[in-house]
Amino acid sequence: MRYKSTKTMISKELNKDEKLHEVIQILTSNFLIECIYRSDFHGSTEHIELVLLVSNKYVKIIGEITPKMVTSIKSFHTYHIRCFVAFQAREKIKKGNLFLFSTCQPENLVYQKTDSKLFAIPNDFDPMECFDLFQKLQEREAQKIDEFRDGYFHFKARSNYAMAAFMIHQVLELTYRNLEIILMGKDKTTHSIRCHQGTLYKIYPYGKPVFDADQWDDDHLLNNLEDIYRATRYEDDFRVNLETLEKIEQKMKALSELFDTLTIKFTTDFRRKYLLVNETDNMVAIKIPDQQIMEGINPVLEYLDQEIQQDKYIQIFGARSRTFAMQGINFQGLQETSLSRNLDILLITDQPIRDRIEQLTRDIKERFQIKILILNYSTSEIQQLLDTNSPLIHKILFGLNPTNKNNKLFSQLYIHPKKGTMSEAQKTSCKKNWYRCRQNFQTFFNAANSLENSEEVHIKILLYQQAIGQSCLGLFAYFFDFIPYNLDMKFLYELCSSLWQFPNNIFPRSSQEEIKLFDNLANSNTEERLMGCTDQDWEEVYRYEARTAQFLQKCTELIDGNPDLE
Repeated sequence: MRYKSTKTMISKELNKDEKLHEVIQILTSNFLIECIYRSDFHGSTEHIELVLLVSNKYVKIIGEITPKMVTSIKSFHTYHIRCFVAFQAREKIKKGNLFLFSTCQPENLVYQKTDSKLFAIPNDFDPMECFDLFQKLQEREAQKIDEFRDGYFHFKARSNYAMAAFMIHQVLELTYRNLEIILMGKDKTTHSIRCHQGTLYKIYPYGKPVFDADQWDDDHLLNNLEDIYRATRYEDDFRVNLETLEKIEQKMKALSELFDTLTIKFTTDFRRKYLLVNETDNMVAIKIPDQQIMEGINPVLEYLDQEIQQDKYIQIFGARSRTFAMQGINFQGLQETSLSRNLDILLITDQPIRDRIEQLTRDIKERFQIKILILNYSTSEIQQLLDTNSPLIHKILFGLNPTNKNNKLFSQLYIHPKKGTMSEAQKTSCKKNWYRCRQNFQTFFNAANSLENSEEVHIKILLYQQAIGQSCLGLFAYFFDFIPYNLDMKFLYELCSSLWQFPNNIFPRSSQEEIKLFDNLANSNTEERLMGCTDQDWEEVYRYEARTAQFLQKCTELIDGNPDLE
């Protein structure tokens, strides 16, 4: 792991700044300060930020001492200070605080108290460990925010606007607090959205603010949010109108977008500075041979390159073909006919284009007679999957020879140190998820078998469809700890068909009759079928029953035959 030594040093270049030297003299002569670091975390050219690690003696009065420090250097307008108690800063770093980890690097040190034994970053503390802890913290915070967001829409749909207002206030407050921790190492202790917006604008004064207090409408919304927090907690008859709620909802969406943008920016900067870029020397690359199965692929790739204008990376992770061969007295030699061809692609783009995938696959089928499965993720989404050590994504991107190593998007991806290898705890969790999905399958399957009324054919088919979908999810969970973004049974089955052979045997889809049989099952949740309008007879329903049972049997055999997930 590339990491700089934590040997104590004071940057000579930084100390050449006479004003900085004077600021340090004022602070250190009046206050008990262990270390001072200059932070370029935000790359600001308008002010210079200093991070002060103060004596542990200030632990109970840090809120009182900080304003005094600020006042002592108020004549130096370009200098901003941020104070942390020394041992608390060290603990924050050990829990995954990226701001403090990045700031408290030796090259940023401009002052250290004589004979001080403080090392803000613990010895041999791995940057990857810090980043993993940060990611886990973000997951927990995101879950809290999502729960309040869901609560907002729940109460809004039921016209309980007062409670919905409280929920959306919590979404805003938690998002602002999380941003503050990312951008300045700690959050502002206040419930005021106005105060949080002001704090955010001070530390990151770029772009359009979410709330512009100089605009009357935004200022009015900020006042409303102050009333919302106070009134929903302490008043029984608080009222807020739907129009105000929807205006705040737009601000919630804008703040969420800003949070995503800033998080991606700063995590990407952290990776580039402290973590290793993708290195696949220790991974065994599987080369897909240039056989007949891959013939005619280049025109498809060229077509995708032409149709998708934004930056992209295409990785082929599978191909299938089904042929019919015949030899007899009426033929000279062996006669082969191609019945179906399939291509499986991971498509990484700057922004997701999943709304275009269906049309692209249809066009490719018509032009090249190749059925294509496209997994589409944005660059940030694919990096998040890599950060969670996704076995499937690691195998696709780094276990196969890349289609283009020099591709810009591919070169910016960072491989997880575990390279997709699951821990024992993760394997146990995957098994539990498989058992849960298998139980769901059995529930749907038994419910379908219990229906014998001729008017319930469409429900019976729908239940078989749901049962197969659960088995597919179980396979992904067991082998790859993976949940696809599309939970439609047809998509799940196609993805299963790209990873294992038996789904292609159960539903071959190599003739018009087989395609129709599969599509009728996969599309059984359309409005017409839910209303009972189906042209399926009982004979076909029994075929679905047999194939559904066979699918679970094959899944079980596959898993029982592979006790070790590695």
